[in-house]
Amino acid sequence: MSHLSIVKNLIIITTLTIASAAHAADINITRTVSNETAYENFGYINEISETTIDTNNILTADFNTLSDTTIELNITAPIGKRFHVIGHDFGNLSFRIHHNLNTLWSDPTTFINTSTSTLNGFQGILADNAHATDNYFGNSGNTGYSTDTYFQLTSGDDFYFDSITILFTIPASFSTDFSNSSPQTITTTVLAYADPGYDPGQFLSLVAVPEPASISLLALSLLALTRRK
Repeated sequence: MSHLSIVKNLIIITTLTIASAAHAADINITRTVSNETAYENFGYINEISETTIDTNNILTADFNTLSDTTIELNITAPIGKRFHVIGHDFGNLSFRIHHNLNTLWSDPTTFINTSTSTLNGFQGILADNAHATDNYFGNSGNTGYSTDTYFQLTSGDDFYFDSITILFTIPASFSTDFSNSSPQTITTTVLAYADPGYDPGQFLSLVAVPEPASISLLALSLLALTRRK
């Protein structure tokens, strides 16, 4: 095998897409997160989030009038940035959008857990790409909703990505009207968690997107390394 083939294979191995959407969504929602925090709460947490009080709810459909409805949620890094995750045992990576949670948990909800997720611009190693999504939507006059997609992290994981796309379908039987909901606090979060007693340091962060020249330099460095070996 030539040195060039080795470099090409290495680049292919470190590129992963979790899933892909088969068709365009009926409703598209995009949220950008930029505020980085780290704290301890029954474990070690690194968090990148954005909390806003929106003039209008980001979900404004009257589902009484809709048939099966496909929703696409996008959580992105700011322009010029991307996410970096360093894995560890007994931890996970979560993507969340929460709206009006107090009423959501106090009233009955419709639970939808069928979805696909795409880590866009993925580069690196994620040993276990199995993931799950929990979606809760309020019934009747309750206009709260919550989505949470989570991946299990393991030691040796080390990867970058630009955004995540979460795609799911709300069935025609769902009838909540979100079109007249008042402004509410909406929190969007990318969160990495480590079990209590195990502090891995900073394991979720926003980093600068490398310039094309830097990527080319990395490829040349890899080629030089394989030649020396």
